[in-house]
Amino acid sequence: MRSKILYRSALLSADKLYRLQLARSWSQDFGAYALWIGLNPSTADGEEDDPTVDNICRRTQYWQTAPNGKAFVGIFLGNLYAWRATDPLQLLYRDDPVGPENDANLRYMIERSDMVICAWGNGPFPVRQQPMHMRRCREVLQLIRDAGRDAYMLHRSASGHPRHPLYWPEDAPAHLFPGYNTNKEKNDDKGRGTRTTEEASR
Repeated sequence: MRSKILYRSALLSADKLYRLQLARSWSQDFGAYALWIGLNPSTADGEEDDPTVDNICRRTQYWQTAPNGKAFVGIFLGNLYAWRATDPLQLLYRDDPVGPENDANLRYMIERSDMVICAWGNGPFPVRQQPMHMRRCREVLQLIRDAGRDAYMLHRSASGHPRHPLYWPEDAPAHLFPGYNTNKEKNDDKGRGTRTTEEASR
């Protein structure tokens, strides 16, 4: 059963066009936070949830514990692109979809998280813009690595991107993201036989 959310917060840009951080907590105890990194923010803010926020809170509570053994008490949510839009296609028409201070805020959340899950899906980008999008994905994965954290994902799509949580079973474990982890052996085994959240919660 999902625990009641006790604490909600979000950091928006001054013009409210970008969401730079979002946090939810269901416990007053000290514990682990999972950082989920999606494509771009939708309608959730410091008071209201949206389907994605609701989904990742349920998933994280289902896992119970982080890979380091600490009990999960909350989530952070960041994004590749901080522009707020219910339709990701709008990202194609913005001069700066990444947003001001987005990387600084991602770095802040990464450093305070016990697990980082990449979950941005395939995105709406046409072929001519795929190089730009892939470059952005690599930039964020590098932020995770630079902070000494492992990158996780639910599953890889046919195009190689980490799947969005709304389109994958809620009881699925997370797996290490091949090639973007702190331990060379984890990278070499391409995710086979590595520890998942399913194992961590046993």
